[in-house]
Amino acid sequence: MNRRISFLLPLLLIPLNFFGQTLNQSANWPNANWTLTGTYTAGALLANPTTTDSQFQFDDEAVNSGADNNNIAAESPVINLKPAFDNGEKAIKIVFQLSFKLASPQVLKLQYFDADANGGTGAWVDIPGESSAPEDTSSDDYKTCTLGTDPDAEIVMNIETLSTNQLQNFQYRLLYDDMSSSGFGFCIYSPTITSFTCTASSGVSATNIGPHSAEISWTSTNDNTDNNLEWNIEYGPQGYAFGTVAGTRVTEINSSNYFVQNLTPNTAYDFYVQDDCSNGGGLITSGWTGPYMFSTAVLSLEENEIEGFSWFPNPVSDLLEFSAQQKIDEVMLYNILGKKVFESKPKSLTSDVKMKTYAQGWYFLKVRVAGKLGMYKIYKE
Repeated sequence: MNRRISFLLPLLLIPLNFFGQTLNQSANWPNANWTLTGTYTAGALLANPTTTDSQFQFDDEAVNSGADNNNIAAESPVINLKPAFDNGEKAIKIVFQLSFKLASPQVLKLQYFDADANGGTGAWVDIPGESSAPEDTSSDDYKTCTLGTDPDAEIVMNIETLSTNQLQNFQYRLLYDDMSSSGFGFCIYSPTITSFTCTASSGVSATNIGPHSAEISWTSTNDNTDNNLEWNIEYGPQGYAFGTVAGTRVTEINSSNYFVQNLTPNTAYDFYVQDDCSNGGGLITSGWTGPYMFSTAVLSLEENEIEGFSWFPNPVSDLLEFSAQQKIDEVMLYNILGKKVFESKPKSLTSDVKMKTYAQGWYFLKVRVAGKLGMYKIYKE
């Protein structure tokens, strides 16, 4: 049975390419500068990336007659991240392809060497973040290093808070542990580590502005080849305090435009945009760009009629009724300030609005019938 499992537990999958690469280093397996560590059955190591092979392949099942406690890791040499950090690239990604088959409680994960841990002696720790991975197809493809239809693992890490010591003595490793259980195995192809910057979008604008809505759009210079880049926006009345409850924040937008609704007519708004280069995880983000400003349109007093639509009475004191020759899709009622006070989607030929408790004055009735929008002025006695 196919299943998706937890893999590379502390990791986050992201798009393959980003702009800015002070660091772009392939593991270039086989590579004698890499090392293998752990306690494992030698016969299960089918491909050794430190000596003769371009893959790291381990078949726990081939030698497993029970709980044999195999744990093995391929460890990179020291990689100095300080030049990338000093060049403003405060994030890294590690990319590789693999096939694998695991069963709980076995783990296959990526870790980094924290040179500041244990009082400066260092320790291997999990990369902070979220996780997802290619699907474990429960097949034996790993035995032949055959890649499936979605073999890519792409991991990001924010290095902005690392110390100079941590940056200059950075290492990463791929660790397998069968947790003393009967295991299967994996085949990992040579990884590449690169640094990058998540830059803020430009070309920010507001178009298609109406009394109650506007379309916000922007242009990002961050790569979105795999459609995994996401954005956050925040907007509020002009002059509002950014980051407070006075504004409205929308996150994990997966396209470079957003249609803002339920705005107040004839009102100025500020808005801001932020790129998220970690697939909505919030680990790697640009700064917020803004504020940008737009003003909503004045609510039109002009009526626009739909053929076959009728309503009565006008003026109205209690029940406003209407009918149409085709099904009424949507009914919206606004007060003179442009605030929506009623909305329904009757999907029928007739409908009504109970207006007895509404304040006296003018109202605007917007009706949508068969894709056509009608506007009518109503007076409440």
